[in-house]
Amino acid sequence: MLASRRPMPHRLCRALLGARAATASSDALERRLEELVGEAAKGWPELEVDGAAFLSYVGARLGDRAGLPALEALKLADLYLAFACSRGVPGALRRFEAAYLARLDAEMTRARFSGDVEEVKQLLRTRFFVAPKGEEPAICQYSGEGALGGWVQVSVMRELLRLRDRQRRETALDDDALPAALVSSDSAELSHLRQRYRDEFAKAFRDALERLDTQERLLLRHHYLDGLSIDELGRLQRTHRSTAARRVVKAREALFEVTRELLRERLDLGAAELESILREVRSRLDVSLGSLDDA
Repeated sequence: MLASRRPMPHRLCRALLGARAATASSDALERRLEELVGEAAKGWPELEVDGAAFLSYVGARLGDRAGLPALEALKLADLYLAFACSRGVPGALRRFEAAYLARLDAEMTRARFSGDVEEVKQLLRTRFFVAPKGEEPAICQYSGEGALGGWVQVSVMRELLRLRDRQRRETALDDDALPAALVSSDSAELSHLRQRYRDEFAKAFRDALERLDTQERLLLRHHYLDGLSIDELGRLQRTHRSTAARRVVKAREALFEVTRELLRERLDLGAAELESILREVRSRLDVSLGSLDDA
């Protein structure tokens, strides 16, 4: 006697249709979904993505429209890459950048925005792939209804125009906002001295920042101006949070040491008074660094 054939589990149907899968699932639909996922993955064979997780992601975006006709109308290969990027799949970010950010320098020229290409790429990575806790990154806004390349181009141009406008409005960003964030203090002595030597402090910080490498400047900006947490920095750099914390500490220490030497050279103060200022600045740095050291 032949054993009865076990019914297919319809895993992909359940992922796409959710609660409606109980009535809408079928062997034929399951096979078609397998084909569609396979076709979507062809362009990115090295990316390891779970098909059911991908369809669940797509189904959540389709909502009540989730079904075969709506699914087949989407740019599934593009959605597949966007999904892989949103989940931090190894190799996904590299493929995304190779496909859509290779001509970033040309886009920057079109937007009349001057800046370091690698620094802008890092800022775009933050905008596209890092989100506050409990929220989804911006790449998840891509619906698949049009080509991913077009969506990225519009998003990049919008971001470049925003950066250009900010650059024009805040030409003293590193001179004022970042130093203030790094050495904020309620100390009356330090506040008085910083006000008295405002130009010298600002120039010393600006010059010190220029001597840091691009990654160190970005870390300080992301953490102290953009408000990214150590966990978010770790995800952005694809490294453990403790490594990200150590890098922030190292960058800030480097900034302090260079600033210290520049102030020593430039301020017309006695050695004792200068050391008093530097000890005060250093103590404020150490307080805020304490939480990072424990990360």
